[in-house]
Amino acid sequence: MTNKTVLPELPSIHIMNEGQLAEFLHLNRSTVRQMRLCNDIPYFKAGGRVLYCVEDVLEYIHNEGMRNAALPPPPPELPRDPYCLE
Repeated sequence: MTNKTVLPELPSIHIMNEGQLAEFLHLNRSTVRQMRLCNDIPYFKAGGRVLYCVEDVLEYIHNEGMRNAALPPPPPELPRDPYCLE
């Protein structure tokens, strides 16, 4: 009699680099880089490479869109992040 270990089903995740994510989102690669530098999209580093989990990025964009739709624009006197090149 053989004991078979049943492994739980792993979630399906999609990891992309910056160029792949830019193509997926129909954006310029520099736009994706700028969004990362301004902490506008989630990312992680592995072995010195910047990578993105597509599901996390899409969820973040959806949540930000919903949040921004419900909030009034910020007052103009708030200081901007000096490292964000908007």
